[in-house]
Amino acid sequence: MLINENVLHMIEENKNYSVLIVDDSPENIDILHEILKNKFRVKAAVNGNQALHVVGLDDKPDIILLDVMMPDLSGFDVCTKLKSDEKTRDIPVIFLTVSASADDIVKGFESGGVDYITKPFNAVELLSRVNTHLQLKIATDSMKSQNVTLEKMVSARTELLQENIQLLHNTVQEKDALLEKVRQMEKRLRKSLKIANRLYGKVQSIQEDERKKISMDLHDELGQSLTAIKLKLFQLKNQLETNTELNDKIGSILVMADDTIKATQRISRQLRPDILDNLGFYEAVKSYCRTIDESSGMHIDLVIQADPPTLAPETELCLYRVIQEAVTNIIRHSNAKKADIHITHEGNALRVTIRDYGAGIDRQMINNSASLGIFGMKKRIHAIHGGFRIRGAAGKGTKISILIPFSRKQND
Repeated sequence: MLINENVLHMIEENKNYSVLIVDDSPENIDILHEILKNKFRVKAAVNGNQALHVVGLDDKPDIILLDVMMPDLSGFDVCTKLKSDEKTRDIPVIFLTVSASADDIVKGFESGGVDYITKPFNAVELLSRVNTHLQLKIATDSMKSQNVTLEKMVSARTELLQENIQLLHNTVQEKDALLEKVRQMEKRLRKSLKIANRLYGKVQSIQEDERKKISMDLHDELGQSLTAIKLKLFQLKNQLETNTELNDKIGSILVMADDTIKATQRISRQLRPDILDNLGFYEAVKSYCRTIDESSGMHIDLVIQADPPTLAPETELCLYRVIQEAVTNIIRHSNAKKADIHITHEGNALRVTIRDYGAGIDRQMINNSASLGIFGMKKRIHAIHGGFRIRGAAGKGTKISILIPFSRKQND
């Protein structure tokens, strides 16, 4: 095998590896020394105690050839002591003895030997076995060294991982704390918006009450006064039939009085249409669209889905005002000749769509708080918990979509 050849080549070319020969026969030591000296650094001991002393030195042998039958300590005893010491247990021991009994062979392996060679031996076989076990020791030592390195790497990686886990844990805690702050801010913001919408609704309610009062004052006081003036002028005109010039002037004043009465009635209806209180939202929208058709030159195609739901009074008033504002904006800014108002319902939601086919709206104006008309419509719809969306593009008209929730219980 390639690994064996590489290791063997390393052993043959480098005498950094040492062999300890332990034998009570000097002749045997000499023979073994001759076989090994060209490939290894050779050490020798003539008994077990001397062998243990040599092995205990700093320059420990890499492999031991150990005789079994010696006068003080047997080879089995020496091997047992070596394997019981942590510093020497990894040194491979090859028994080299004349005893070939099965019991001794078993005892040799049980005491910790890696091989068992009987005398007389073949020099080539001996050298091959020494090389093989030395190769195994080198490989084992290399694996142990790699294991130590890997353990250090694993320890370092584990420590780094623990630091990263702790950092991640801290980051998650910081994120959770930040999210909690955001949630608290959102909660406060929702509360503030709720209060703002409630205040806006209150302001709108006050404004509507004031409009209603002004409308009644215009109708009851100014309207009646103008009517009285008109009657007086009729009487005066009849009394001055012979004075043609003065009669003509009174006629002109009567026309002006009629126009003023009509204007007063129109303003009164715009401030607070009686039809909204008397006949409800849908009839009020129909009446308003007819008025726009007659007075503005723009036609409104109004479509109301059958069986429309009954709405709360504040919802009706809010939608009516938004439709008024939207149509006013169309007349002022779009130059459109036609507009659509579609009122549909599905489930527990009422949808109002207002679309014109005029100049369109600049997209930057849609979310611009300086655009008071759009801002006011949004605030009105949000105050009754509805949804408001406006889309448009230059030359392509403008579309307003409104979605209002309502309770089915009101319509049962």
